[in-house]
Amino acid sequence: MFHEYGLTRQPLVSAIIPTYNRAENLVEAVESALAQSYPHREVIVVDDGSTDDTQARLGKYLDNVIYIRQRRRGSSAARNRGMEHSRGELIAFLDADDKWRPEKIQLQVDYLRAHPDIGILCSDAREFTSEGTVSESFFAQFGEVPSDGFVFNTIAETAFPLTSTVMIRRTCIENGARFDEKLLNFQDIDFFMRLNLRCRMGIMKEKLVERRLHPGNVSKNHYRRFYYRTLAFKKILDDGTALTSGQRKRIRRLLAFSCLKVGDCYWDSLDLNEARSWYGRAIRFDHIGADALLHAMLTFLPAEFITSLRGLKARLTRVAEPVSPHCQSD
Repeated sequence: MFHEYGLTRQPLVSAIIPTYNRAENLVEAVESALAQSYPHREVIVVDDGSTDDTQARLGKYLDNVIYIRQRRRGSSAARNRGMEHSRGELIAFLDADDKWRPEKIQLQVDYLRAHPDIGILCSDAREFTSEGTVSESFFAQFGEVPSDGFVFNTIAETAFPLTSTVMIRRTCIENGARFDEKLLNFQDIDFFMRLNLRCRMGIMKEKLVERRLHPGNVSKNHYRRFYYRTLAFKKILDDGTALTSGQRKRIRRLLAFSCLKVGDCYWDSLDLNEARSWYGRAIRFDHIGADALLHAMLTFLPAEFITSLRGLKARLTRVAEPVSPHCQSD
């Protein structure tokens, strides 16, 4: 039996925007929040110790936004601070890189009113760079998008959903649920995994967010992405979180894969002792992980020999490349 939530006639929506040195993009994000067709909202900007001209650029909006400045503590702490100061029955998150479509809040409020069993709600998004559109649909990369409900495994496996698309009911965090401030990456997915163990997730196919991609996106750093996944997965296994046997098995597999990927980062830099340590953790969490076992064995080879093998592989790859017709002589 699912828990059902009620809504007041015109629920206040708190829009929380954490930012750090994103002054130019932040203005667009704030304007998109203020331009919402739904009128009953408050916009909270939490400045996580920016050293650029963030405060000056926000000057003309300060009559319409709640501006909070804190020392540098990370995006998790900034979102938590925003939630602590929020008054809304519903809470929506917006990254300073991104923009909302004008109808975003209204459509999500309507959805939650029509689906009282849903506690967390997300949507699709369009992705773009300064050069133009990269993808018309964030969901497209996942193939089949899951239906509403408890989608814990999908969240854990795919880093889904995008934080800027999410709206949650305040009742889902009344037990003290917050973003883990020790995680500098993957903290949003960790938060949504935990919420989804208690609150059903709704998934809207509408593209309600414009997601900006650029070299500064945190999620682009390969090592950080997998290292912080290992911390999140290990924590959820160890802290007594109520998981089904299937969920626990899935998390162990994902933890093993993340350890393998961290080991690969050390392998690439020829830090073989550290690589061996991470491959060993991968084996410990997934005993049938043949890739981790093979990689661990290879770390016992001398670094000079590995370097020579890499050079040979590179030369063979170049030789095997087909010759372009434009480069062939007559």
